[in-house]
Amino acid sequence: MGLRVTAEGVENQDSHDILKKLGCDDLQGYFISKPLHIDEFDEWFKTYNENANIVKTDFKVLKN
Repeated sequence: MGLRVTAEGVENQDSHDILKKLGCDDLQGYFISKPLHIDEFDEWFKTYNENANIVKTDFKVLKN
């Protein structure tokens, strides 16, 4: 079906690891980051990618 699964409310490493093992595509929650103002997001995203050694991202930011 080509669907992606996003888990919300991920708050600790155990939840993160279990969801990844189950094949969850995207994770969201305080374990990843607290809610950020758009002005804070660019620096956070740069640091997150460097720390996670992410090679490819499908991350999209929608701005009103």
